[in-house]
Amino acid sequence: TSNPQLKNSLHPLDLHLLYTLSNDANIPNITLAAQLHVSKDTIAQHIRQLERQKYIIQYRPVINYAVLELSINSILIKLSSNPKEIIRFEQFLKTHHSILWATKTFGHYNYLVYAITKSLDEFHDLINTMKETFQNLITTYEILFAFKETKYQFMAESMVVNVKLK
Repeated sequence: TSNPQLKNSLHPLDLHLLYTLSNDANIPNITLAAQLHVSKDTIAQHIRQLERQKYIIQYRPVINYAVLELSINSILIKLSSNPKEIIRFEQFLKTHHSILWATKTFGHYNYLVYAITKSLDEFHDLINTMKETFQNLITTYEILFAFKETKYQFMAESMVVNVKLK
């Protein structure tokens, strides 16, 4: 579902800019201007404003981890209720060199963790480290092995599909 509050708070051009940049952050302003039917100065002004307002916080490359012979696998983790240990667990997630992304979730599991490793042995070591370090906190977990990426986007097209520029 779309976020009507976000759509109402941003100029339609800004939404289209964000979507286009989410697909290719290196696209030249002149190309953006042609695609969005405005001047390149308008594009530059809107990008600066989006950066100032923290809608755009970074420009990053999309890395093909498979070419680097790295795998990304996911772990769903359910924890017991122990606030001090949860703080320590979250610090572990923030600082561990193999954790690519982690988020707190609703539902049966409390956390979804993406780990990047060179081998299954390295991934297994990460799981064992987590189980040993947080043996009184982790009640259950499930491992999801990725084998084929079917979609990878930074912004959903549904956010701009019905937003008219003029």
